[in-house]
Amino acid sequence: MPQSVTGLFARYSELVRSRNLREVARLYRFPCLIEFPDRTVIAMNIDDLEALLAERSSHLAASEVIDMTARVAAVEMPRENRFRAWVRWAYHYPDRIEPDGAGIIYYLTRSPGGLIAIEMLSYFSMAPIEAAARESSRIS
Repeated sequence: MPQSVTGLFARYSELVRSRNLREVARLYRFPCLIEFPDRTVIAMNIDDLEALLAERSSHLAASEVIDMTARVAAVEMPRENRFRAWVRWAYHYPDRIEPDGAGIIYYLTRSPGGLIAIEMLSYFSMAPIEAAARESSRIS
């Protein structure tokens, strides 16, 4: 059965919540380009991406985020099994849910078996958690 975009991101948040970052990284294809507003990172393999995810996960935990939910705003029609999805994440804290200020365009591909993988992503704004994470990584 083909996987849905919302299903992909539900699985993504489930894996992040359980801190199973290796499995999160398996949702991607390599090399994977990640465009932040101020830099571009290329994860050449699963180990590179897992390290990047570990950094992000520790910042989420330090911010007391206990869960995250994807809000899929739009999905374009696939062309040759490739398509984009516009996503904003909502972060769940012990006492509230806050929408993330970052919008992310995920460049996706669907395999012949129906599974969806992330080939690239591009941030089109920077959220406070992301900005704080970036600032703390510059200081250290």
